Amino acid sequence: MKNLFAAAIAAIALAACSAQTSDSKPDAVSSDEPAPASTSGSTDELRDIKKGDGPAIWVASDDDTKIYLFGTVHVLPPDLKWRTPAFDAIFDEADTVYFEADVDDQSPQMAMLVTKLGTMPPGETLFDLLNADDKAELLAAAAEVNIPAASLSRLRPWLVAIMISMQYIVAEGQDPNSGVEMTLLPEARAEGKTVRFFETTEQQLRFMADLPDDVQVEFLMEGVRQIKDIPDFIERMDQAWVNGDVEALDELIVADQSFSAPEVYEAMLAGRNRNWSDELAKLAKDEAGDFFIAVGAAHLAGEDSVVKMLEKGGMKVDRLQ
Repeated sequence: MKNLFAAAIAAIALAACSAQTSDSKPDAVSSDEPAPASTSGSTDELRDIKKGDGPAIWVASDDDTKIYLFGTVHVLPPDLKWRTPAFDAIFDEADTVYFEADVDDQSPQMAMLVTKLGTMPPGETLFDLLNADDKAELLAAAAEVNIPAASLSRLRPWLVAIMISMQYIVAEGQDPNSGVEMTLLPEARAEGKTVRFFETTEQQLRFMADLPDDVQVEFLMEGVRQIKDIPDFIERMDQAWVNGDVEALDELIVADQSFSAPEVYEAMLAGRNRNWSDELAKLAKDEAGDFFIAVGAAHLAGEDSVVKMLEKGGMKVDRLQ
């Protein structure tokens, strides 16, 4: 169950990577009219990644509060070296650490929740939602990663999308247990830091589970059609992240078409960024001290990022690494 939830969080992180094309980004995104995702782009067309000193870190500050912002990747190769002296010094300094949700939750309640949210209603199957061509494409992709068709029929599209994509990702040497959160959360607790979460585990899963069935099917099938591009996409994303090339990361995620539905963009990225920015602005007003924020790197890139929202709200934000 720990791996399944980490996989779900990874899928949410990837979904949050959906963004607009650079020539059509609006100044703001409202909850009524979420921004459209890109409809063009390929990893083959992207520029080279700039070499840097480590993953990006920002600090948002006022007179008595420092809020360090660190973009994470939820699934990583075990041998990827990403910690730097600057990162370690900042993390050690912080008394309180924020994460998106508790990725270490292995409770029976968590297992029941995944079952509840990821299972089709009685009498219905996943294949009832698919046309003949989509079903054939899905079964072919599942067979490539040795997932039996029978094991998919009772699952909802969002969970099937996670299962198949994660099988490909893990086959390429990625590991949910090597992700940044799975490293830092136990460390923060062992060091006696105060640990806080922006969202509950149920909220995290519902970002995908509460999407309409047709949107979930679109998400699933776009992922299936691009499944063979996952290794190159993940490799480039890891390199952009570990080098702190935020522009390349933003450009790369624009090229991904798996999350083109406006509902996904709003649920996975824009709406959450607004909520977190509001919470951090309140934190700066109400509390003093040093706070470390570890959230998916997609939330800190682009015009609708937490960084930009804090700046627009009047906070001073500086890039440290």
